[in-house]
Amino acid sequence: MQCKTLRHLSLSSNPRLNAGDLCKLLTSSSSDETCQLENLEFCGCGVASPLGEDVVDALVRKLGHATPLVRLRLSCRKLSEADAASLRAAWLSRWQRQSSVVIGRETVTLSVNDETP
Repeated sequence: MQCKTLRHLSLSSNPRLNAGDLCKLLTSSSSDETCQLENLEFCGCGVASPLGEDVVDALVRKLGHATPLVRLRLSCRKLSEADAASLRAAWLSRWQRQSSVVIGRETVTLSVNDETP
């Protein structure tokens, strides 16, 4: 993925995109050292629980990137408690007290508060 200037990407309302596509996007953006992607919207897509460890692992790798995500919004049909807990743990591990985590029945919003700790 060549995204030297791409900072925000919204792939919302694409029901054919699934957790595998999200995983590929996170993986490719974390493997490109020049990638500036920091805001990803993946709502209204075909993502459903279980997400699988690959998605969470790809998120962790992107959060460890030189330009980590600072906002991730996604919807997930039948979001399991285990998936919600894994996403929350990955985000909190990276952003700690700066984290804002809002997880609803089928939506996840992970972001970073503007305030410095």
